[in-house]
Amino acid sequence: MKIKEIWFDAEHIYGRDEEGHEYSQSLLWYPKLRTATDEERAAYTFCFDGADRRGLVRVIR
Repeated sequence: MKIKEIWFDAEHIYGRDEEGHEYSQSLLWYPKLRTATDEERAAYTFCFDGADRRGLVRVIR
């Protein structure tokens, strides 16, 4: 599975994979990401073993 797009609202992180499936997770699980600025969230990337917001927090496996 390859995540092609991620986005946020006030309560969740969302992802869409290459086949168009959408996933979501509550930001309650990730307090640093929940309080991150829009700029910090824009720097959020997925890596091979999960998702990483440039060292701030590792999420979604």
